[in-house]
Amino acid sequence: MRRILGVDDDPALLGECKRSLEETGLFTVDTTTSAGTALQMQKNAPYDIIISDYPLPGINGTPLVKALRELGDTTPFIIFTAMGSEEIVMAALSHGADGYAKKGGAQGEQFTRLADTIRQVVGKREAEGLAIRQENELLAAILRTVPAGVAILTGKKIARASERLCEMTGYTREELEMTDIHTLWPDIDTVLAPPPGDQTTVMSGDSLPVETRWQRKDGAALRVLLSHGSLDPAYPERGTVICVFDITMHMMADDALRMANKKLSLLSSITRHDILNKISIIDSNIIFIQKRNPPKEIDSFLLKIGTTTRAIQTQIEFSRVYQDLGSTDSRWQKIDSVLPRWMVPEGVQFETTCGEVEVFSDPMLQKVFFNLFDNSLRHGGHVRQLKVTCREEEGGLKILWEDDGIGIPLEEKERVFERGYGKNTGLGLFLVREILGITGITIVETGTPGKGAIFEMSVPRGVYRYPAGKKG
Repeated sequence: MRRILGVDDDPALLGECKRSLEETGLFTVDTTTSAGTALQMQKNAPYDIIISDYPLPGINGTPLVKALRELGDTTPFIIFTAMGSEEIVMAALSHGADGYAKKGGAQGEQFTRLADTIRQVVGKREAEGLAIRQENELLAAILRTVPAGVAILTGKKIARASERLCEMTGYTREELEMTDIHTLWPDIDTVLAPPPGDQTTVMSGDSLPVETRWQRKDGAALRVLLSHGSLDPAYPERGTVICVFDITMHMMADDALRMANKKLSLLSSITRHDILNKISIIDSNIIFIQKRNPPKEIDSFLLKIGTTTRAIQTQIEFSRVYQDLGSTDSRWQKIDSVLPRWMVPEGVQFETTCGEVEVFSDPMLQKVFFNLFDNSLRHGGHVRQLKVTCREEEGGLKILWEDDGIGIPLEEKERVFERGYGKNTGLGLFLVREILGITGITIVETGTPGKGAIFEMSVPRGVYRYPAGKKG
């Protein structure tokens, strides 16, 4: 049985309405002729449905439905009004009414229409309620499983907090939902403020993740990755959602690894220094022996000693370069700015079509193109043309380094990237592949022997970009 409150200034109509609806066995109906009394009755014992004419005296000329909605009352409200009152109906619907039924017609017909309208409104409300419950269940499941803390801010107060956020901070939900956000996040005002001139952030209310610090209840500092956005970008005053990932352990491990690498780097540096000093002693003694006019039969031995020490020196120098590989965070670099133009000798034409394209790579990217340049001039024969081409394809970006030299034999196309292979140190192209591989860029040689070498670098999507408005 649904409880209905009927409101109308016609007592006779209310009596008929009460009798007709209660005869269905689905409703119990209370009535009043005053809007003010209706408000008090609804406050004392809320009804399931309110049926009312529009407007009514009793609350300073304010329509009853508007007064209820301003009080936060969402009870289904149906306008029961006379024929030819379309403007009144539209006004009532705009103030939050759920439906309407027309008075008048054959005996009992108006109450049949009213009962049908009640069923429609109730059915719609139930469907909406089911959808809301399902959405809330989905949201609750997401909040239970996502490895992040979530909070809703109203102003600078935490209005809602997820269980994960409680676990991260050491507070109970009741404590969090009474807390000023500054307690957890002292620099909130700085982080939430959009960057100057960032209209995208200003308009959407969203942010890119930023690393910051939170304070646990026990005083421990958390290092977190945080993003935020408006509950409703059209109405920022409705609140802000913040999403917090705890990266404390990750950052501690990263710091420990960085410290270990720093110590290994120091040890390697000291070791290299000592080895190079020993090589200097060997060189000095070779010169000293040669000045003594030694027997000719030991010349070959001195030559081997000298050649071997030069190889050791080259390998030690390579170890220094290789140690630096990956030691600094990768960053966005413009291809055109790292090409070795200043090294191109007279008589060699150099051109590029890469324009403004940038790739995300190790800071040693410049050494990639230096080694490709050195390889072309050192091993390409009479090279007269060098060309760097960038073109976007379905799988990503292709960067081609081309020369018009003698090319690379088929059987050597893969071996040239092996450490130690080649006519010089055998380390240049090996280093090229290692540098590019840090950010997932691959390189192969696809040129035609006798017509020139082509080193083809494949850059995955997400590892290259064009500045806004400068593609192509």
